[in-house]
Amino acid sequence: METHTINRQPLTLQSLPRELRDIIYEYVLVAHHPLVVWAGKLDIVHPIERIAFGQFWLARKVDHDATRTSVRGLAIPILYSNKMISKEATSIFYSSNTFAFYGEHNWDPIVIWLQKIGACKRRHICKLLIHARRPTSSHQAPDGTRTRIPMTVMDVYQRSSLLDRPRDGQDTGCVDNINHEAITSIFSLLSNPQNSSGELITNPRTLVFTLQLDVNHLPGIWRIVDEVGAQAEWLGMDLPNIIEMARRAWSHLPDRKCDINLIWRGESRSAYFHEHQATLLEKGWKIITAREVRRPVEHSGWGWFNNYVTPSDVIEYALHREDIRSITQAEEVYALPFFGYY
Repeated sequence: METHTINRQPLTLQSLPRELRDIIYEYVLVAHHPLVVWAGKLDIVHPIERIAFGQFWLARKVDHDATRTSVRGLAIPILYSNKMISKEATSIFYSSNTFAFYGEHNWDPIVIWLQKIGACKRRHICKLLIHARRPTSSHQAPDGTRTRIPMTVMDVYQRSSLLDRPRDGQDTGCVDNINHEAITSIFSLLSNPQNSSGELITNPRTLVFTLQLDVNHLPGIWRIVDEVGAQAEWLGMDLPNIIEMARRAWSHLPDRKCDINLIWRGESRSAYFHEHQATLLEKGWKIITAREVRRPVEHSGWGWFNNYVTPSDVIEYALHREDIRSITQAEEVYALPFFGYY
């Protein structure tokens, strides 16, 4: 009896049809949660030589574990396979995942990452999630120059040329310390990708740029956090205005092929949101969604150990800043916040 040997080529990823390869890429490279590129917070450090003077040192502490945990389970090494597989997998990885930056950054980590990954990967990005926390503060002199607040060592950023000084009000006091050059660089890198030879890459994609606000922080509205101590927190309009003007400057030019959709998301107590809803509209916000849910919320009581949790009505909202077509006025100065660096 004769036997016939069938010579079959070994089954490899490259031998599969492109449609099947894309399904595999999505299965092993796309997460159901945001991928944390950077996470960190401001820590107060007391160098020995400064304790005697009652000064504190602020430094950003990076949470590397958050980044490692977020990519756990993904087949990242496939991105560094042969040229064909790497190119196909990179496209799926960067276009289908949401890349997140959490905590108290100064916008520099976003610029560094965008520059590091290069234009070929940047042009695939479709979803970014940025924690837009309240900026740190700096002191503004009568001539408009800005310096550090005493007892802090934070970087100081001078007023952005996109903002005009207020015509009325005081000139001296605290202002939001915003790294506007980094913000402009972010939109420049996202809107104007170039390859290694400097040739402009045409890429008619839509990028959803989500800015996540802290709980109960409505942009442009003071928030009383301690009525007894009269402490207030403030997320002014300078940051949203700078971001919107930077977006418009880089995404509305004829040779730009990236449509950046800015969405500001947050949550607030239902009564607090409805109380200030009209003010939000007056300040140029469009309310995209406002969904009311009921969930446990922690409340501050008297002292350190008297916090309590009760079911509360919460509004999960999404805002869009109205288009700004000209230089707008900066916020007026405010009093020195609690602890100086907030």
